Amino acid sequence: MKKIGISPDPKIPTPGAEDDDLDEEASFKYKFAAGHIITWWKHFKSLPSEVRPVFIPTTGFCDTFTLFSEHGLIPILWGAERSMSSHPTGSFLGRKVCTRKEANALEKSDYGELLHRLFVGNRDTIKRDPRKHQTSYGRQATTMRNLTSEAPSVYGGAALKAYRRSLSAFYTARNNALARGDVCTISPPALPQGNRKGRYALSNYLRTNGLQVQLLAFDITKPRRSQKASVGIQGLERRFPDRRSIINTFGFNYHDCAVIGVDPGEVVAASFCGLDPRKPKQVINLHVKRAALYSPTLAYRRAMERLKRQRPSISAQGSITPAVWTTAQVDAVSAKLPRTVELPSIQELESSLPSSTFDTMETYRLGLKQFHYVMDALSGFYSSRTMKKLSWEKTKSLRAEKDWAVNGALQVIKASSKSDMESQRNALIVYGNGNFNTRTKLASLHESFKGYFYMKVSFFLEI
Repeated sequence: MKKIGISPDPKIPTPGAEDDDLDEEASFKYKFAAGHIITWWKHFKSLPSEVRPVFIPTTGFCDTFTLFSEHGLIPILWGAERSMSSHPTGSFLGRKVCTRKEANALEKSDYGELLHRLFVGNRDTIKRDPRKHQTSYGRQATTMRNLTSEAPSVYGGAALKAYRRSLSAFYTARNNALARGDVCTISPPALPQGNRKGRYALSNYLRTNGLQVQLLAFDITKPRRSQKASVGIQGLERRFPDRRSIINTFGFNYHDCAVIGVDPGEVVAASFCGLDPRKPKQVINLHVKRAALYSPTLAYRRAMERLKRQRPSISAQGSITPAVWTTAQVDAVSAKLPRTVELPSIQELESSLPSSTFDTMETYRLGLKQFHYVMDALSGFYSSRTMKKLSWEKTKSLRAEKDWAVNGALQVIKASSKSDMESQRNALIVYGNGNFNTRTKLASLHESFKGYFYMKVSFFLEI
C-alpha cells in the first residue's frame, strides 16, 4: 500500500498552471507533504462547496427494504396518543385489533404477539369464520410465549438452564482434556426435544419496501445455521464409509434400494436418472434446463427494458413526475397533438450519465450537475409501484419454476422406488459435484438449484 501524505492547507491546482519545480503532468495532481497523514473525509471537507463530492447513502436508485420493530410500528399505525382519534388507521385498529395502550403493553411484555395479531390472527377464530382463510404459513406461525406455555420441557426456562449447565460442563471437560493432551470422550449435549405446535416463531421485526411486507421469524424445526454455510450434503464416502453404515441406514436388504443419480451441468442444471434394481431395463430421466430456470428472469428483463425505452408525452402545461415513465405509453396520434412535449426515455437518461472517472474538476462539475438533473426521474422510476410489482412477480415466478423442477424430481424418486408389494421402499439420491465456467453472461444455476433442492427435499426424505 502506498502511503499518502497531505499538507494542512491543500490547494486545488488549476489546469495549465505553471510550476517551476513540477512538470506539466504532475501539476494536475494533488501534492501533499510527506509524512503528514489525514483522512480523505477531512480533505473533502476542505474543498469548496461547488466541487465537494456528494455522498448518497443508497444502493442504486431503487427503494431498499426498511426494518421496523414493534416499538416503531405503533406510532405509524396508531398515531400519537393525542391525535389517535383523527389518525386514519388508529381508531380502526383500536376496534378490530387492540388499542394503543394494549399495543404498548404487548410490545413491552410479549415478544412478537403484536405482529401475530396484526398479520396472522387467532387460528380458532379464523377457522370458525367461513369468510376468512388462513395461509399455511399463518397456521404454522406462533409466538415465543405460546412456545414456552405449550412445550415447557423444550422452550421453558428450566429446560434452557439445564441445557446451558450441560453445555458448560461439556466445554469444561473438553478444555481439561486438551490441557492434559487427551482426547475428549464426552459428546456435546443434545438440544431439548419434545412435541411442539407450529414451525415459525415470530420475532418483533418486519421489513417492507413500500409494497411487500415480510415478517421475520425463527424456524424452530432447525438449529441455528449461518447464512454463509454451504449446502449440508455429505460426501458418499463420508456418509457410507463401510458396509455397517449402509446396513444401519437401509437394512440388510440394501441391494433392493432404488438409486437416483443427479448430474449437474451448465446448460442442463440438473439431470436426474432413476434406477430400480427390480426393473433393470427401466430408466427414468428428467432434465432441469437452465433456460427454464432463467425464463422468469429473462421475462422480467424484457418487461423492464420495454418500460425503459418508451418515451412519455405530456402537455406543455403539465408537470413532470416520475410516474409518467411507468404509465401506459401514449399512442402516436396523441403524441403528435400540438402543445405536447415528448420526454426522453429512462434508457436515454441513463446513457446521459458520464463515467465515474473524471480527468479534470470541470468534467466532475458537469457530471455532478447531470447526475442531479436525472436523479429524481431515475429514483422515481425504479422505486415506482410498477417496478416493485414486476420484481415481486419475478420472485414468485422463480420460486414456482424451481418448485416445478423439484416436484418433477420427486416424481422420479417416487416412480423409481414404488412397489406393488411394499408401501414404502428406500431410495438413495446421489448428487454429483461440478464446477463450470460459463462463457456467457448467464451464470450456471447448478449450485443454486442444488441448494434449493436439498432444502425442499430434506423436509420429506431422510437426508
